[in-house]
Amino acid sequence: MKYIVAFFRFWYDFLIGDTPELFLGAILVLLVAFALAKSGEAPVILPALVIVILVLSVGFAVARSLTDKQGS
Repeated sequence: MKYIVAFFRFWYDFLIGDTPELFLGAILVLLVAFALAKSGEAPVILPALVIVILVLSVGFAVARSLTDKQGS
């Protein structure tokens, strides 16, 4: 049983790690890409969505950094 738990802990740490918003953002991009696969708007929307997710991730990291500095 401990090997199964270790296996899932590895994958959780590998995929999610310190930034769960990037993991969720990647899943969101894949879902949007799947939904827009037949339309011609995917090449325009997907890069914009990736940029928004990266900007939000940086914003979350800055906010976490500021709260860590205020707490110490």
